[in-house]
Amino acid sequence: SHKGRSAVELLLKAIKKELGEGENSNDPDSVLEKLEQNPYPEFVKTKVKNEVKKFNMMPPGSLEGALIQSYIDDLLNVPGMKRLKIMKI
Repeated sequence: SHKGRSAVELLLKAIKKELGEGENSNDPDSVLEKLEQNPYPEFVKTKVKNEVKKFNMMPPGSLEGALIQSYIDDLLNVPGMKRLKIMKI
């Protein structure tokens, strides 16, 4: 039910907060804010923005949405990704 899902979501947020993961660390707005505040290469920004659009179309709690969220997180946290420059030959 909708009420049950809301209770579970609140519980998950509380657990994440306890673990120090932050309440909104993976929501689309904070992802886009992080993307704009850091010097990621243009191809990363484009890819992440496209993935956020896909994520926003997913129903809450869907497996595909979780996979997209994980992929976005991985893209933004690759060591050196902010400094990466593509060499054109």
